[in-house]
Amino acid sequence: MQKENKLILLTSHPIQYNAPFFSALSNSAFFDVHVLYTSAFESSYDSGFNMNIKWDINLLNGYSFSFLKDTKKSWGRTSLQNIRVVSLVRTIKKEKPDIIIIYGWNFISHLFVLFFLKKKFKILFRGDSTVQSGKSKLYFRKLFLKIIYRRVDCFLYTGSANLNYYRWIGIAEKKILFLPHSIDNNRFSKVPISEVCELKKELKLQNGTFVYMYAGKLTENKNVAFLIDCFKELKDNSSLLIVGDGSEMHSLKMISVENNVYFTGFINQSEIPKYYHLADCIINPSFSETWGLTINELIAADKPVIVREACGCA
Repeated sequence: MQKENKLILLTSHPIQYNAPFFSALSNSAFFDVHVLYTSAFESSYDSGFNMNIKWDINLLNGYSFSFLKDTKKSWGRTSLQNIRVVSLVRTIKKEKPDIIIIYGWNFISHLFVLFFLKKKFKILFRGDSTVQSGKSKLYFRKLFLKIIYRRVDCFLYTGSANLNYYRWIGIAEKKILFLPHSIDNNRFSKVPISEVCELKKELKLQNGTFVYMYAGKLTENKNVAFLIDCFKELKDNSSLLIVGDGSEMHSLKMISVENNVYFTGFINQSEIPKYYHLADCIINPSFSETWGLTINELIAADKPVIVREACGCA
């Protein structure tokens, strides 16, 4: 049976949070899906983790995809990329989409579609930005975004903070639709108890110890030092597990000596579910997050979470 609509998803690079959604959408009876990546698929330096990252799960399974040729080998979430747009145009002409969903605007290829292909296709926009009050040049940013967003037919918002952002820009309500963040719930919902017990032994955590956990990048914005200071005030035998890596690792270890605080370093995707199931409560103290998809994973693992209000998912 031929599907009703040809859909191109234009995004920068394979992400563990997006891949399950792309696969599920491809199995829909309504959409013929092709994901077009504008950056090379390889291990890349992640400034947040302060190391080269290559995920150890398959992010390209279950859907049609291609990569634009002649992209830079390095990429960044907030930097524009130099690419040869001829590869982009050729791919779009070949696929002949009815709809293009663009993930973020801050790449040359994404801007090219918005400014030069708007009249040929219906353009949907996907992002999870929030209004960050107090930032410098906020007024000029708003004007710039108005110019970009005029070229979008429909905006797909992730939650209330993201919805308020589009309202702040001045987007008409009729052009905004709800499309929440999603993850592969099955991957996080069940982990063999034997694996969790073995991990507890490896970390030398005593049975019956209440385990608080932070999982993510160790950067100043994540506010992990505040979490450690709060944990020090507890007068019980609980433990704090810090899962992740980053530029703040050394300084955080220095303030955590002899306080039942454990650092695991970076944990890849295939291993992270059992760490979630080891914890009794997970805390995200970040100063700001556009969303915080780790929280989705933890809820799938049936774990209680404490989240700062500045996070988009709060």
